[in-house]
Amino acid sequence: MISNKKKIEETQGKHGKWIKELKEGFKNIKKDLEILETRISSLEKETAEIHKQNRELKSEIDRISSQMERVDTQILGGGKD
Repeated sequence: MISNKKKIEETQGKHGKWIKELKEGFKNIKKDLEILETRISSLEKETAEIHKQNRELKSEIDRISSQMERVDTQILGGGKD
């Protein structure tokens, strides 16, 4: 009986140690996920800002191109509107 009781206690001790290690592992994973979420959020904001700047640049390029076409038309047309 003592031997079985000792084996049970040893097994429970091992299980308790594994559970503690698992809890610590999950805590670390949760912390890493929170850091990753923060980084992803920051990246999404940066990407949105870059996208906005690209749209603004495209709009400005289109505006300048239109002006250049008008100037070319005026020059080729003899300055007449």
